[in-house]
Amino acid sequence: MRLLGIDYGTKKIGIALSDEQGLYSFPYSIIQNRGHKDVIKKIEKICKENNVTKIILGKSVNFRGELNPVMSKIEKFKKMLEESLLLSVFYQTELLTTQGAKSITTEGKPRGVITRKNKQTKFNPTKLDASAASIILQGFIDGSKMIE
Repeated sequence: MRLLGIDYGTKKIGIALSDEQGLYSFPYSIIQNRGHKDVIKKIEKICKENNVTKIILGKSVNFRGELNPVMSKIEKFKKMLEESLLLSVFYQTELLTTQGAKSITTEGKPRGVITRKNKQTKFNPTKLDASAASIILQGFIDGSKMIE
């Protein structure tokens, strides 16, 4: 049972995939958000190529648990995904996932720089959205409450 995780953004959408058993999540890719129809076609291709059975979509809330303004776009996107792909789409709260992804991808170093064996390289922000999607998906896998 392979799962696909999504970190929805108005500019970029992070994608993560689980292993075949649905136990572990891994960053996969990012998709430029150039409209829901285009994004859904790309997600459909990923789902078919990887035999995805469920989609986990980040639910954007603030510290009080209230929905963020972007949720109206996410709800519309969720409905289009379900209708187009005929797969179940579940919400997983995504509070602080981008910040968590930053701390993972920068290994605790100052934002923008990764240091390895005395070599400095620029932080790669394209991995950030896919890593955030992976955190969302792993939260779902680890037994967080499903919200439909």
